[in-house]
Amino acid sequence: MNVHHHEIPRIFFKFPILMRILWCIKHVLYPRVPILNKQIKKQSIVGSKVLDLGSGDGQFLVALNLKKPQRIDAVDLSESNLKFIQKTMPSVNTYQIDITGFLKNAPAGTYNHVLCISTLQYLEILWKS
Repeated sequence: MNVHHHEIPRIFFKFPILMRILWCIKHVLYPRVPILNKQIKKQSIVGSKVLDLGSGDGQFLVALNLKKPQRIDAVDLSESNLKFIQKTMPSVNTYQIDITGFLKNAPAGTYNHVLCISTLQYLEILWKS
């Protein structure tokens, strides 16, 4: 399996406090996280079905999860990112699969909201001629 630059180091799984510290640091270093979370909080999500394509470690799912959606599905290639989501937000369904493979099998009209934040540049299909 390829290593992606956004993967969570395995040491964080042995010490849960390190996971919380990591998220705090990310919120300080990446100002887009609180800005996007603020926009997410404005959306009407209650009872909705939400899909996060290229979810990474789920940093944008925290705000969504608080809005009480019916279902959240997170899709990412990184096993460690998905394990991080499972530990921090057990109600989120995770899928370790390529985005295009997931979308080929997803029934039309399944989701009310779809996130795809900082993901498109990683899709190989976009760079093929």
